[in-house]
Amino acid sequence: MGTIDRTTRAWTKVAAIAAVAGGVMWLGKQAVIAASLPEGGGPPPESLPIAVFYLSGAALMVIGASGVAARVTVGWMTALRVVAAVVLSPLIFWGVYTLVDMVCDAIAGPDAGWWWPGEGAILITGLLFAAAGTTVLIAGRREMATAS
Repeated sequence: MGTIDRTTRAWTKVAAIAAVAGGVMWLGKQAVIAASLPEGGGPPPESLPIAVFYLSGAALMVIGASGVAARVTVGWMTALRVVAAVVLSPLIFWGVYTLVDMVCDAIAGPDAGWWWPGEGAILITGLLFAAAGTTVLIAGRREMATAS
């Protein structure tokens, strides 16, 4: 792998911010669900805020996953790096989400209530992306501090 240039640093920082924001959006979705639970129990009705938090979070986490492509493709031509990011980012995001969903479903088992199998993977994936983005941002600050 080549040295990390300014473009890669900037791309990685933007991707990390997007990963944190996307993770927070999915955590916000859980807050909206908790606030709108029906009195009789069971899942809340679908709503615009739930959809906005879900879709915005997913889009931001896909952008966040492009940071992985930025780091893996250091030294490549810009056009190839962008193509790699466009192809790999959704695969990374959905791969992580699918793996977490499979683990949640296996842990929850057939007797789980409505929340764990449907929302557990969303909560954990949001936490993972927020934590990964935060880690990258902290590492970037340390890298800049040691460089100066």
